[in-house]
Amino acid sequence: GELSRALGLAFVLTLQRTTSVRKDNPTLVHIKALIGQGPRKPFPPVDAESSPWRYEPIYEDDPDFKMTYVLLAMALVGSFCGGNVPLLPQWMGGIIGAVAFASFT
Repeated sequence: GELSRALGLAFVLTLQRTTSVRKDNPTLVHIKALIGQGPRKPFPPVDAESSPWRYEPIYEDDPDFKMTYVLLAMALVGSFCGGNVPLLPQWMGGIIGAVAFASFT
């Protein structure tokens, strides 16, 4: 009863949020740039001479972006992926993966 109602409500709210996010941030532009059919749209929207480390939102609808959070997230994903390499000990693969993924950012 209650679990199915809660899951249904969560599903409906997720669909509403997803459709609004897809309207604001279309994915096709990035997919076309990935296969070389269109220009790349940088995220966060910074000038060519500006650094994403110093990004500050100017308008209210600008994205809230912090490069520190991106670096931490990539280190976390890298430590998870690197810890699953079968030839290395888990602790060593985690450290190597975290450093590698963070350096690619």
